[in-house]
Amino acid sequence: MKYISASGYQRFIGLCSKKGHKFKTNRFGVTWCVRCGAIGPWTVDDPIKEEDRFIVVPDEDPRLNIIPGRVVGVDVDATIFQDEFPQCGDPVPGALEVLRELQKYHQKLLLHTMREHAPFGNCPDVLQVALDRLEAEGIEIYAINEFPREDNPYYPSRKTYADVYIDDHNVGIPLIDYVNSKGEHSPYVDWRAIDKWFVDNKYYPACVLETR
Repeated sequence: MKYISASGYQRFIGLCSKKGHKFKTNRFGVTWCVRCGAIGPWTVDDPIKEEDRFIVVPDEDPRLNIIPGRVVGVDVDATIFQDEFPQCGDPVPGALEVLRELQKYHQKLLLHTMREHAPFGNCPDVLQVALDRLEAEGIEIYAINEFPREDNPYYPSRKTYADVYIDDHNVGIPLIDYVNSKGEHSPYVDWRAIDKWFVDNKYYPACVLETR
């Protein structure tokens, strides 16, 4: 999905009036122009894709600067949730708010974690524990520990591709001190700094967390 300014939309209408519409058809059989939004009875073979959709907004709207569809690789323990492995602790302050904002502006969340569908101690499936928590919090995961082959713009690789990675073990990432229930020192990510970085790099238009 894209955002387009009101003035830009008027230019699209002019383009369609001169060169004709650019029609596509969705899965319900509705055919429309991806430039000006006109609905037609025509049928075409090329289906409408999510990235073809657009929303008309005022010329000064900050959403016009957003670049959607980027992949954000994010760890689980000490990043989204406080480290209480194999369980998931409380949400790290600010993590869920930022992840929801990324979703709102059509960024893709890729889970980049050591957790697998395997037992550990009295936990039968350490990855499923995290997935269930994320689902309960309304967080939608695009992929887990892999970059879907159909979306791979390069070539087959074992590396999990993302535009950016968030992990408590990243060099230079800001951390907040934390000692878990087992007495282990396990600092977690400071999401206020991450929040600002996403705004500065056009992942969404405004910070969702209070600054210091």
